[in-house]
Amino acid sequence: MLASNTHAVGHGVAVVLALQAGELVRRGMGVVVAGPVGGHDFSYPGCARLDVADARGLALTADRFGVDLIVACTPPFFSVVHEPGCKSVMAFDHGEPPPDWFPDRVRRGRLLEEKDLALPLAKAVYTNSKAVAGESRTPVTGVIPLGNGHLGQWSEDRMARRQMVRKALGWSDRFIVLNVCRFHKAERQYKGVDTYSAVQAAVRERSGAAPGEIQFVQCGKALEDDVKAVNAAGLVAMANPSDASLIDIYAAADAYANFSRWEGYNLGIGQALAMGLPTLASDIPAHREFGIEVTNDIHRAADWVAERWRERASVQRVARPTPWEPHLERFAQVVESLCVQASTTK
Repeated sequence: MLASNTHAVGHGVAVVLALQAGELVRRGMGVVVAGPVGGHDFSYPGCARLDVADARGLALTADRFGVDLIVACTPPFFSVVHEPGCKSVMAFDHGEPPPDWFPDRVRRGRLLEEKDLALPLAKAVYTNSKAVAGESRTPVTGVIPLGNGHLGQWSEDRMARRQMVRKALGWSDRFIVLNVCRFHKAERQYKGVDTYSAVQAAVRERSGAAPGEIQFVQCGKALEDDVKAVNAAGLVAMANPSDASLIDIYAAADAYANFSRWEGYNLGIGQALAMGLPTLASDIPAHREFGIEVTNDIHRAADWVAERWRERASVQRVARPTPWEPHLERFAQVVESLCVQASTTK
């Protein structure tokens, strides 16, 4: 049983869980996916799907289905280890940003406290990156990294589509810097959207480009008020694009920049690399793992953008995919081993 507090398309945890569930199904395992049901969730072919809200409900459901192993991926489901009869639990931890960055910091802080009490009781604790393992306050069994090979990839066949999309968006004579992340009010600070805007202002001062020649586009899930706030900050907001439209936007862009203050893994950067975009990011542990240029200095970031703009005519895009297969295979092997252990001790 794989449990997460979100299964919505567009959320990184749900993307990973869908791939992991698919690998287990491919290997002939019975898989139950548990957690709240929403209107835009992954479908999880071959899996049973159950609407579960908390650790108690997860434990009862696991018992009813005769589950050998629970893989808890997010709060509040780590706490299932405290429920009677739940002796075989694996944690796959995607990490959590610091609670103090959010209006609901008290609630988030309590979830972290519950997590600290729960993880030591799990049979195994794996993380999705060295960054999450490094900040974990619980001993970690190992790291099972993520990949970007499932994402749309750049090829020369996309060039005609790129030119068509740029023309339709009025970008033909502009240099487009792209950032993709949720930009709701509660998340803009932690996602670094304010820094992204500050870098754009520095580019205007330092690049020598004509006004409007370099545009910073902010794309991702948002509400109407979020779009107004981002536009007021000088960015071009593109809210809630479809998956197909988002790939078009990546293809139409010229560079990618993200200045998130915390990530366990950055799906937007993974997509940018798969689409062959020159990529810059804030200097945090998760971003260093991509092997890209990182900085927290606004002026250095602005100079990087200006340099990409000047050399744009000579840049040849090359996809940089990281395959999922070895990581999914390792995940499945760990799950199979823990299931065997659980079934022999019943």
